[in-house]
Amino acid sequence: MKKYDVVVLTDSRYVNPLKTNTYISNVLREDELVINALKEKNLSVVKKDWNDSIFDWETTRSILFRSTWDYFDKFELFKKWFNKTKNKCLMINSTETIEWNIDKHYLLDLQEHQIPIPNSEFIKRGSSIDLSLLMQKKLE
Repeated sequence: MKKYDVVVLTDSRYVNPLKTNTYISNVLREDELVINALKEKNLSVVKKDWNDSIFDWETTRSILFRSTWDYFDKFELFKKWFNKTKNKCLMINSTETIEWNIDKHYLLDLQEHQIPIPNSEFIKRGSSIDLSLLMQKKLE
């Protein structure tokens, strides 16, 4: 039997932060609202950092991605975790959507469907582009 019905997924910055600011407080409040709504449905819920090396992901029925915003800083580790974990429990946010969203070229898909996106520049990993020059050209 699974210990949790839902793990609300975040990154380490939003699990018991020592310091907060308005932004962090908003993230924590949103997580609290989601967790409380799930608990009102009599679900057992816990919030975890996706990079929690101690947590056994087989102890939950499902995972709800919320604020895993540090994945790009640890992308290879995240990709390994994601590929291993997606077969252990239900991903409430579909794996296809998560994979689509990881590659920020999805913004071009949105734009093709007339959804406005911010001005964007797609830079290949490992490029030696000077970002300050790029931004200066964009502002001219």
